[in-house]
Amino acid sequence: MIFALEGLDSSGKTTCGKLLAEQTNGTYFYAANGRLISKLRKYFDNRSTWLRFLFYLIINFGNYFVITKKRRNGNLFLDRTVFSTVAYHKAYGLSEIWFRLIPLFLLNQIDFMVYFTVSEKERSKRIVKKIKTKDTMSKSDEKSLVLGKEIDAEYRKLTNKYTSLIIETDNKTPQQIIDELKLKLSL
Repeated sequence: MIFALEGLDSSGKTTCGKLLAEQTNGTYFYAANGRLISKLRKYFDNRSTWLRFLFYLIINFGNYFVITKKRRNGNLFLDRTVFSTVAYHKAYGLSEIWFRLIPLFLLNQIDFMVYFTVSEKERSKRIVKKIKTKDTMSKSDEKSLVLGKEIDAEYRKLTNKYTSLIIETDNKTPQQIIDELKLKLSL
């Protein structure tokens, strides 16, 4: 099965996704991985919303084929998918017409979405902690802090449209979250 791990920045999806894959003999895959993509992300995250959207859509296209191959090896846990592209860019105010560019096969490739939620207070603490270790705040983190409620609302619309599970990560250790996921997802 292909599980999309979604949530706002600092909701715990990356930490939990890696642990979940490790503990269930699955495969973890970060959608925007690699040195070149990382450099391009920094560039496009500071550009107009429509250009940023196209960049992330292209990443989703490229990952489609990688994911199709990896799917054969059992459960696949994807950190950031086309659902992220939709939720973030709708919250950023991108015109609806742009979303017509997303082909159904990208959305239908996902079997199940896990949406990680966290309170704004806890998320702010996690982002500040992350900034202290990096000594800088990305434009993406800034937007995420400002538009957190709007992004969350867009994700919740997606959880109503697709097979999904909402997981609250406040006051839980990563292992507690993993145990809950394994139980609820029968992994």
